Amino acid sequence: DLRQELFDQTKYEELIKVEVGEELERQTMAKVAAMNEKARERLKLARYELKLKFEADSRKVDAQIKATIRENLELESEHNDNQQEIARNREAVEAQKRRAAAAAEDDDVLSS
Repeated sequence: DLRQELFDQTKYEELIKVEVGEELERQTMAKVAAMNEKARERLKLARYELKLKFEADSRKVDAQIKATIRENLELESEHNDNQQEIARNREAVEAQKRRAAAAAEDDDVLSS
């Protein structure tokens, strides 16, 4: 009877060990599942933040491109104005040369 009791006690202890092991495994799996869920949430948040940053950077780049285009158009307009001014000045110089030549001819005719 003592052997049976010892055998039963050993079986009971092994059963408890198995149940404790299974409970620890369940708890560990629950912790891992919770950690995975937190990691998924952090990943979602990081992706969203990255998307927002990309959109903000894209808007910033678009604004810089538009500003550069505006500046280039202004510089091109200024360049065209300068080219027109140069052409007008050349015409004025040529007209002045023609007037000076005509006056010199008039002086030659008058002095002869």
